[in-house]
Amino acid sequence: MDSAARLWRAGEITRQKLVWDLEKAATFKNEVWDETAQQADVLRHYRAVRVSLGWESEQRTEHHRVARVLGLPVDARTVHAVVIGELDIDSAGEAAEKIRRRHLGTDYDALLASGVGRETARDLMSYRGRSGGGQR
Repeated sequence: MDSAARLWRAGEITRQKLVWDLEKAATFKNEVWDETAQQADVLRHYRAVRVSLGWESEQRTEHHRVARVLGLPVDARTVHAVVIGELDIDSAGEAAEKIRRRHLGTDYDALLASGVGRETARDLMSYRGRSGGGQR
């Protein structure tokens, strides 16, 4: 939209073309918004069906089993990835070991508690690890 306004100010397009471009952009924005809202409704319906069929509790049980095997919290992203099939248990085991080292062998948790973001904390922790302060 900004580029169309710039072109109109420069006299490279007509006012009619500018209005048409703005209307087209607004229509596109509304269509995207409507589609996103529809997808959210479908997801809510899907979750309700899963709960009504009892699948949701089965998945929770699976989360607990996988979490116990990996030694991670039940709500860990790695556990969820194994349950939904995005990650195999062997790869998850390697990731779990890295996670344990990050939390137990470094100052990662202290950095998070001090307000540092996760990615920054991982970078700082990694940097300290190379200088002997922690390990990754």
